[in-house]
Amino acid sequence: MNDDNYRIGLLTAVNSKLTKNEHILRQLCEISGNAYIYEDFEDKKLQVLGDWSHFFNISADKFNNFSQIIDLAEDEFASDLKELLNLETRNKESGSLEFKLKDSDIYIEAVVTVRYDNDKPLWKAVIFKDFTKYRMQNEECRMKNECLLSSVVRLR
Repeated sequence: MNDDNYRIGLLTAVNSKLTKNEHILRQLCEISGNAYIYEDFEDKKLQVLGDWSHFFNISADKFNNFSQIIDLAEDEFASDLKELLNLETRNKESGSLEFKLKDSDIYIEAVVTVRYDNDKPLWKAVIFKDFTKYRMQNEECRMKNECLLSSVVRLR
């Protein structure tokens, strides 16, 4: 009987530690400013974490497939985004894409990683990062460079 009580106590302590670690990871995801999707191919489950509402007008608990995100991207990015979000269909391990949302000023960088076991996909992780600030800075630099170049040309 003492042996069983010891095992139960040990399992309870391990479970408590795992629960605390999960809480910490969830909090880190929330404050990162990114949104995450984890797909487990064996269990056929999707888990959504992070600052989901910043990026998408789909509530995290209503998300159930990647076509919902593809539909939110501007048309010029939809095909490439679909390809990226389905890397496992081509046995690819990783990829990324910058895209813009429809009816929004937000630019997003999507980074996808897929892990395999003997060519069988085990899981996929997708990270969505707000790329808007960097996109605007690059655009501003490009415009300044064009202005400078046109000024140099006029001086000659």
